[in-house]
Amino acid sequence: MYYLIGEKLSHSYSKEIHESAGYAYALKEVARENLEAFLKDGDFDGLNVTIPYKSEIMKYLNYVSPLAREIGAVNTVVKNGDKLLGFNTDVYGLLRSMDDVDLTGKKTLVLGSGGASKAACYVVRKKGGIPVVISRKGEDNYNNISKHYDASFIINATPVGTYPDVYATPLSFKGFYNLEGVQDLVYNPYETTFLSEAKALNIRAKNGLDMLLYQAAAAENIFDAKGENIIEDNIVTEKPNLYTKNIALIGMPFSGKSTVGKKLAERLNFNFIDIDAEIENDGYIIADEIKNGTFRGIESEFIKKFCFSSRQVIATGGGAVLKEENVRAMRKNCDIIYLRRNVLPSEFNGRPLTKNADEYQALYEERKGLYESAQHFTFENDGEVGDVVEKIIKVIGV
Repeated sequence: MYYLIGEKLSHSYSKEIHESAGYAYALKEVARENLEAFLKDGDFDGLNVTIPYKSEIMKYLNYVSPLAREIGAVNTVVKNGDKLLGFNTDVYGLLRSMDDVDLTGKKTLVLGSGGASKAACYVVRKKGGIPVVISRKGEDNYNNISKHYDASFIINATPVGTYPDVYATPLSFKGFYNLEGVQDLVYNPYETTFLSEAKALNIRAKNGLDMLLYQAAAAENIFDAKGENIIEDNIVTEKPNLYTKNIALIGMPFSGKSTVGKKLAERLNFNFIDIDAEIENDGYIIADEIKNGTFRGIESEFIKKFCFSSRQVIATGGGAVLKEENVRAMRKNCDIIYLRRNVLPSEFNGRPLTKNADEYQALYEERKGLYESAQHFTFENDGEVGDVVEKIIKVIGV
């Protein structure tokens, strides 16, 4: 049996990654005072280690690899006989994730001072960069960060922005005049506020999912080899394929969001969520809430509630795009698909805002620009449901 251990693990995809490769795997939250006992008495074959134990765990191991000892952090442990052997695959994961980045001679800020930060600093140096650690209490901190506004690259090695605190960001980019790129080690949500603000400035921005997948593949090599003959920053692996986002369907009423959504979820073995149905299941009457002027606020709360899980198909209401906060929430963790249907229904029963074709057309003219600006992909839905489902799967690569 293999585990990921840490204090808070609700954000993790490690179980899905390793189970897909055939490992018996579980998430195990371990309190700090129980760490030593778990390592001594726990029935496990190997471990992945996350915040806050990457450095602390080293003192309980029989062997720590030279690389992990140099970095001062272990994120992979394997049991070999009665010995616990520790390694660091974060380095490999981050090196592979940043293959396209040249840091030669460039000042790179590494946010945070924990185990992930130590691995990030090693990677920066290996890529020829000059790492500067920014922490809350260190010599270089968030209060005097202005002296580093000349930095070329920033790596967020803190958990800030991780689900459920998805709107937090470790810093503002205001003042940075030389910034070429940022790397977030956070992977849930898919697009953190840190990344979305960088993208708005046309700065290269990448999340931590590739790093997670590559380091997981490297950890599996260590598990299989029982830790023997391992060089962590040079393990040859293929990145696992794991789609972690949701698929959010937007579009006009009668565009087929629920019909396509159900079929798509069934095809992918995802959960299906119909936002309007969830609202009604909670006791609201949508027509009444629209009359009262309260519906859009209720709708926003439900969209935010469901957007930050993963591997769901979410059918939104036709007016979900009217509020920018809804689009922001969806963009953080969803591929947004705009479904268009050119064939209008013969009847408009049951839709409080579209009682006839003229009202429908007027509503479409009002909203079409919002749909187009919100979408990642657009699909016509005038044919067979199965056909559009297969097109969606092929295009988004899930």
